[in-house]
Amino acid sequence: MNKDVMDNVGLTTSIPSVVPYWLSMSVPQLNVLVVEDNAESQTLLSEMLAMLGHKVHAVTSAEDALTLLPHQQFDVLLTDINLPGMSGVELAQAAVEILPPLKVIFASGFGFLVVDNDRINFDFLLLSKPYSLLQLKDAMARIGALVGKFKRASST
Repeated sequence: MNKDVMDNVGLTTSIPSVVPYWLSMSVPQLNVLVVEDNAESQTLLSEMLAMLGHKVHAVTSAEDALTLLPHQQFDVLLTDINLPGMSGVELAQAAVEILPPLKVIFASGFGFLVVDNDRINFDFLLLSKPYSLLQLKDAMARIGALVGKFKRASST
């Protein structure tokens, strides 16, 4: 797995930058599960994702997210790291076990302090709060490219 690298739009990633910015306009619609315990942040993030053309289902806890995962098809888990109860990192580890093709974006103001790459066995993006619409769009473009590759590979 690649180590974290800060890129020019403020994303820290274990996924190499595979999508140039100009391609981010053509990101396919993704089904995104948002886990954010702050109601205002959750609403803003959900609206931003919808503006970018994605389907959004938002919940306030890791536990609520885990009840949805076996019953709905999501492409992306976008979760805060610091959640009450189960952390976003613990949620992502469980979610990837339930739904292996799921892609993960962690959003946190304290991500560098909380995310331990040596304990995480899946690729992820780290979106540092506060982030702009452009940064979110870039993260979704990167994830969209990976989801597109998976869908093409699994459909052949």
